[in-house]
Amino acid sequence: MDGADAIEMKAKAKKAKAKTNDAPEIQKLEKVGDVERLPSTEFTRPVDDEKKYPDTLHLILATIALMVAVFLVALDVNILATATPKITTEFNSLIDLTWYGGAFLVAQIAMQPTYARLYQAFPIKHVFVTAIVILGVGSVIGARASSSKMLIVGRAIQGTGSGGIIAGGLLMISFLVPKPKRPVFLSVIATMYAVAALVGPVVGGFFAESKLTWRFCFYINLPIGFTACSMIIYAFTEPQRPSTDRPLTEKLKTLDPLGAAILISWVTCLLLALQRASIPQPWSHAGIWGPLLAFGILFCIFAIVQYYQKDKAIVPLRILTQRTVGFSCLFVLSIMLAATSIVYYLPFYFQSVKGFSAHKSGIYNLPFVVTNSLFSFAGGVAISKTGIYVPYMWAGSAILCIGCGLLYTLNAESSDGSIVGFQLLASAGYGLCVQVPFTAVQVLPEADIPIGNGLMAFFQGLGGALAVSAAQTIFSNTLHEQLDVVPNINADVIISYGATNFVTKVDPNTAHTVQLAYEAATRDTFMLPIIGAGIALLASLGVEWRRHYVSMKGPSSTSSSEPGVTQRDVIGPSKP
Repeated sequence: MDGADAIEMKAKAKKAKAKTNDAPEIQKLEKVGDVERLPSTEFTRPVDDEKKYPDTLHLILATIALMVAVFLVALDVNILATATPKITTEFNSLIDLTWYGGAFLVAQIAMQPTYARLYQAFPIKHVFVTAIVILGVGSVIGARASSSKMLIVGRAIQGTGSGGIIAGGLLMISFLVPKPKRPVFLSVIATMYAVAALVGPVVGGFFAESKLTWRFCFYINLPIGFTACSMIIYAFTEPQRPSTDRPLTEKLKTLDPLGAAILISWVTCLLLALQRASIPQPWSHAGIWGPLLAFGILFCIFAIVQYYQKDKAIVPLRILTQRTVGFSCLFVLSIMLAATSIVYYLPFYFQSVKGFSAHKSGIYNLPFVVTNSLFSFAGGVAISKTGIYVPYMWAGSAILCIGCGLLYTLNAESSDGSIVGFQLLASAGYGLCVQVPFTAVQVLPEADIPIGNGLMAFFQGLGGALAVSAAQTIFSNTLHEQLDVVPNINADVIISYGATNFVTKVDPNTAHTVQLAYEAATRDTFMLPIIGAGIALLASLGVEWRRHYVSMKGPSSTSSSEPGVTQRDVIGPSKP
């Protein structure tokens, strides 16, 4: 063989190697030189450089539709905040107050894994539109409710639909834009939560005080939902996926109805136990330990069922135990535990400790709401530019931890500068990292992305629900402890006056004592965000260093010594 033939054979071998590197799956490599090229798991990810995405018009319309749909869900979370006093007065149902929000959240959280399976087996557009219709049905029931129980049923149905909207919106992004652009789109859509947090209470209060009544808090969902449905039907092109071509009987087998029923049950028992613990009574009371015991038993049964179901499970352990996915789930749960506690209990500090009006309290809460949206968008842009997301989890959770620690120091004498500055710091940290877990799961193989999105949405919702219940327990118990030792007052009577009206109901000396009690209760409650942010920081250290996207095209990608792209940047389906 002469030198020319040898050179030609080497060139052909190199070309064949380049084609192999462009293949959908990247084969396992033990070691290249002294550099490990494999992630800690046996995951590989198909590269989507050749995937077709919609044109600009359809992309814009589909994005607006998703923003409207997510706004609809976020509005339903916030709009009743200022309308519930009117509702409880009309139905004489103060005892049901927590379930007006709780029924919605429990259904939304528990349905996330089920919707993940539905999106995996059925056409995305069909499931998404059905979810909006379900939310609309719940809205009609709530608007027409003749009793408190009927209203709670309507809220539960709304929550069932909202779970599918969130999971579907996250999934659609992966078919609308390539991986480098997804963090930006996730951030843009996530800003709808901040908009709804600002608009929701204002709109709810307006309806409750007007001739339209609180029932329009439900009716308003119908035109919003119709708009989102119409735009999605027109703008979103259903992708071709092998999983949707299977027979109906095979699709139904993947839904794991037993696992879904057990999951709904243990989530309900857990939140019920925490809600009842907010009423000052010993933990030995049957109303507390009963649901806790049921939660423990049901959770163990759920874990066993999921283990034996394997890939048919509603929560496949193959995906949940993957290092990046597992730690991201813990991260998003902890972050929401911190942020939700702040959002719910800063108004108590403003109104009961500082003596602000509800209107002024809302203004002082703007720094947290607005800043997290800005930093969420900035973080999404940065991740899109660099392809690296793990440092934003580290930095965001660390900054949030510091901000929460500073919020813990607030008291009646704190200056406006401290109040605003501490909020800005905590909010910046939260915004910087809140959407990163959803970016992390985008590097899963296409078939597993619905499950990954469902898990992230489930743990995000669970973190928020746990925050509300746990913070309420801490706040109520501390407030009772502080007031019970004050002579000549009845703690239950003082608390019944509310967080703001007690000033006009008691003498000035007693009012000051009650104010100090609320200050102590708020301070103890702000320990929860510190704990949540601290756990999130630790969880972020467990997430593998990965690139959000890797382009395998071009001759440079064939080089085993390429410094910018290694096998460690890529994850995908596990081997059997």
